[in-house]
Amino acid sequence: MIKPETKAKKIMDRVAKTIEKAKENNITASFYIEDLSCQKEQRLRAEYEITYNIGQINYPKNLEGNYPHLLWTEMRNIQTKISNLDNTIYFRSPTEYNQINLKTKSGPEQRSKAEAEYTLLYATQFLDTLKKFSSKTNLKNLRRDISILRSQQKELIPQMRKVNSAFIQKRKLEKEEIKKKNQEVLTEGRFWEVDKDTLKDYFHTPFQKNYLADVSAKWRAALFLECKSASYKRYNGTWGHILEGTGQGYLCGIDDNGDEWGHEVFVPLSINEYGTMQLDATVEEAMAELFDISINKLGKSYRQGDLLFCPETIPGTRKEELGKLEDAWEVKESHQIYSKGMRYDYEYFQSTNPIIVSHTSHNPVFLPAGEYKLYPLQIADAD
Repeated sequence: MIKPETKAKKIMDRVAKTIEKAKENNITASFYIEDLSCQKEQRLRAEYEITYNIGQINYPKNLEGNYPHLLWTEMRNIQTKISNLDNTIYFRSPTEYNQINLKTKSGPEQRSKAEAEYTLLYATQFLDTLKKFSSKTNLKNLRRDISILRSQQKELIPQMRKVNSAFIQKRKLEKEEIKKKNQEVLTEGRFWEVDKDTLKDYFHTPFQKNYLADVSAKWRAALFLECKSASYKRYNGTWGHILEGTGQGYLCGIDDNGDEWGHEVFVPLSINEYGTMQLDATVEEAMAELFDISINKLGKSYRQGDLLFCPETIPGTRKEELGKLEDAWEVKESHQIYSKGMRYDYEYFQSTNPIIVSHTSHNPVFLPAGEYKLYPLQIADAD
């Protein structure tokens, strides 16, 4: 009489050959006996899986992004139908518990026999199931249904490509229009209206790597910050990478007279929770550093080139020492301040009449009557 162990070995050889043969029909199958035994008890469980490898068809990505399009919706619906044809068979048997102690004299032999009989039972079941799954009729019907749906998908692909081509052409025209508009506004000095990349290409900063932190139409200025790549450790222990500031900045712009200017400046930056310097400075913060003025006073000030005029109460002793204006006060080359009855001392000035600040190429600045302090730029223009 043939032992169960011998039969089990033969049927497992047959299982291996049948699984390999099934690959010719694009079928993937697996079968194994899982041994979960402990010393006092044998625990066996059988598992097998049989599936037809349907796969997916490659089709063009929707270049319009997340915008829903009927063609791509239809393609996904067909793919869902194809996926639903996947009649994968997955089986896991209940765990069989045999009260066989491995430490007894006959334990190993009893366990070997029990495992062989368990293997024979489920290997036979697996082979029968795989035979039915691999039948010509089943595979013919499955392939027919897949082929019909695949044909529907293939009809959609040329239409998808046509939609994408139209979108690419539209984007090309839009980019050309944006480029033209950017050139126009740059020519007119309204650089704050152009996109970030164009602005970075236009202003040449002295840094190898820079970040556009802020743009201000009011001050006709853009602030670039020097940056570098930094690593930081997240709370979960993984490492991340971020752009970190160095504190060095470059404030630049185009004045109302069309002159381009730029100044290097050190801007205090805040520190994030990982200990790296953030790139969160503003044009106003950079100007406050350059003109040595507080942010609050800066917001009330008037600017002409490298001069700021801030409404401030003149200290009592200084007010008494103000001299009378005989003619226009030439603060700096080509910058003249004039008002009837104006008094000044080269830092403060006041008048009970409107004040005009003129320049040979800048637009004039008109100041309401009152008291003012002059804040000149603290550094020379960068080349």
